[in-house]
Amino acid sequence: MEPVNTSHTICNPITPDDLVNCLYYTRTKGNRFNIRPYIHESGIINKDNIQKILAFLPIEASASARFQQEDLIGRYYVTLKEALLEINPDIIERGGPVSESSFSAEDDRVYRGFLLFNSWINNSDVRGSNSKSYLLKDFSEDTENTINGWNYVEEQSDIGKSLSGVFSSGNPNRLQIGHDFLFTDSRHLHFKYFTLQIPKAWFRTTYADLLWMGKKIVKITKEDLQEILAYTHWPQFYQDAMIYKIQMRRNLLAQYLGISDLININERNVTAPSLSIPLCNEQSLADTATNMQLPFELLKKTYNESILVKNAKREGKCYEDSVLINGRVNDSSRSILVRLLRQYRHPSGLDRRISRYPFLNRLNPQNRLHDIPWDLL
Repeated sequence: MEPVNTSHTICNPITPDDLVNCLYYTRTKGNRFNIRPYIHESGIINKDNIQKILAFLPIEASASARFQQEDLIGRYYVTLKEALLEINPDIIERGGPVSESSFSAEDDRVYRGFLLFNSWINNSDVRGSNSKSYLLKDFSEDTENTINGWNYVEEQSDIGKSLSGVFSSGNPNRLQIGHDFLFTDSRHLHFKYFTLQIPKAWFRTTYADLLWMGKKIVKITKEDLQEILAYTHWPQFYQDAMIYKIQMRRNLLAQYLGISDLININERNVTAPSLSIPLCNEQSLADTATNMQLPFELLKKTYNESILVKNAKREGKCYEDSVLINGRVNDSSRSILVRLLRQYRHPSGLDRRISRYPFLNRLNPQNRLHDIPWDLL
């Protein structure tokens, strides 16, 4: 294993346990994170397994001196169920944060319009350090904005605290729609939107700014969203739930901005998706295990032990596992498949997502804070 930079210190893990401890105890107490549930497989590299372990190693890395096979024999390896990699190619030169509260930000329509975009995706962390500037090599053919082949670009580089509630991310069950997202009175639009910081540029946002950004948002189609969410490798029903919520929020924005006619005619009325999967016999279990990328024996064992299945059989019915009900991912206590997928493939969670704030992960989701269930936060 290679040294790990935890931003506070550098440790040198040798075994998988070392890696777990390294990434936990070298963090500040409020940011400690246990990666053990994310470990899919670990062991020692040998001549019998090295080809399997390095099967997906990029060609460029294979030529590197760091990955010569003879030097890797005897070292530990870890494979992860979920991981996120940050690309850093040579054609990108990274700059510093982009201020949305000073310099000319208040006079920039893009930053003023970001109020609508971030409300739409419910991004609750829009601090300046989450926006970055870049120099991109040969990014555009626009020679007027190019210096020696480099283009200056600004972007929101970190929107990881979005598409959910306040304290989690990427959870359609927490992404509110209808009046719980946006409503209007005779004079104002009211966003039910909480963010840790409010850029000063947003205080100068005009209706024209909202309309300008809204016209860009309504151009994003269901097909676009499907292409984007496919990269998450979430279960298809989970992607469908997220697409439904995003579309509903987009359509409501368009309605209040008076631009619903710009939405694709086939997407103006969105139906909440539902999905129940029959698990009646061994063949249906085998088909579902293949489709959901679950081990067949694990699914079969869970099926045979489940009180949900026993109750259905007692009534003489085929057990149907409801993973998605009216656009809401079913609770893992009421769905075999949601529970198994969370345990085996998606440790970050499905019906509930792990929060970056450790104390929230220990709370009973039925508890309430200021009359708001933690389950919605």
